[in-house]
Amino acid sequence: TQSTAGGLRHRLFARSITGTGSATPIASGGAAFGDIVDYKYSTFGGKIAFIEDRDTSGQFELYLAPPDGSSGLIKVNSPMAADKDVQRFLFSPNCKWLAFETNIPGPAAAEGELFIYSVPGGGAPLKVNQDASGNAGEFAFSPDSSLLVYQQSPQASSDFDLYVRQTNLSDIERKINGIATAGESIESFAIGSQSRYVAYIGDQPGVSNLYLSLLDGSGAEQRVNPAGQLAAAILAAPIELKAAA
Repeated sequence: TQSTAGGLRHRLFARSITGTGSATPIASGGAAFGDIVDYKYSTFGGKIAFIEDRDTSGQFELYLAPPDGSSGLIKVNSPMAADKDVQRFLFSPNCKWLAFETNIPGPAAAEGELFIYSVPGGGAPLKVNQDASGNAGEFAFSPDSSLLVYQQSPQASSDFDLYVRQTNLSDIERKINGIATAGESIESFAIGSQSRYVAYIGDQPGVSNLYLSLLDGSGAEQRVNPAGQLAAAILAAPIELKAAA
């Protein structure tokens, strides 16, 4: 943390786990604004991704940099509207992909767009969610890094459906939840360790159900909890996923 004329700002450093040498600033030392609010290390790719208002004070964007402090800083996101920030991001398990969401910040976040970027530097990011007026929510990679699962709600709706796409975007988005969840909002989900199944909570006023579906969106979803018994949390999912996998 550093005190500046504009207030406190957070900087990012890296150091050898052996404790030798000095801490190295990660590409943000010369930024005029430079308040880092989140970061993640790419275990296999040797890159650090971080969110910082580096170029425009108050607008938080996503950057990728080597951990040794050398040159090679990349701004991952394309130019955004002035009222948008990069809200969250995630490396795929194999560290070859970086997914991130841009959104209008605040309690009533809207116009969420989900993008995917090829690491270490594969051109412009590509948009994942295909509803031009929809709002993207939570997202996660399958353990084998081949698929990206995400929530999406229609415009002017707070109810989410669950979708899946291949990480290379060679397909069109497929809706995972089906007829059984009509009128329910998909509030949380968990992906099985074998990348075959996904469990999710469908929620409507007074009713919460736990469902299980094939991750590729094929086949019919199955309700896990017995009729009349509410599924209070996704914590029950790992048992079912283990049995199914």
